[in-house]
Amino acid sequence: MAFNIFRKKDTEVKSKSQAEGEGKPIKSEGQEEVVAQKSAGVPIAVSQGAHEVIKSFYASEKASRLMGMNQYVFRVASDADKQSIKKHISALYKVKIKNVQVLNMPEKSRNVGKFAGTKSGFRKAIVTLEKGSIIEQAKP
Repeated sequence: MAFNIFRKKDTEVKSKSQAEGEGKPIKSEGQEEVVAQKSAGVPIAVSQGAHEVIKSFYASEKASRLMGMNQYVFRVASDADKQSIKKHISALYKVKIKNVQVLNMPEKSRNVGKFAGTKSGFRKAIVTLEKGSIIEQAKP
């Protein structure tokens, strides 16, 4: 679970949801819409901003090869799902999306001298566009 300093405290959101009734949408600052759910009493954000879901393009040799096949690779938020990724990429870049594949990249161990550590893992999405659609910002 990602740490978000701008997220309201659970107690503030719970008190609003209890006042209005469970399961109803709540409008609050910083979030577009929140729905209170009964599972573990934690509210789940229904809609996040596009720049919260899509962090950046992912550059690698494989990603460069995939651009030739009309596929683009993005780093995305750890809690992003395929539907939200598809919605936000199509809105940001005005393209039609054919398919979205999501991968969780594992942590990698790194040694610096005698000190052992880890390089953090992340989530990436491979987005296949419809024929004729391109993302100009991704081109080198």
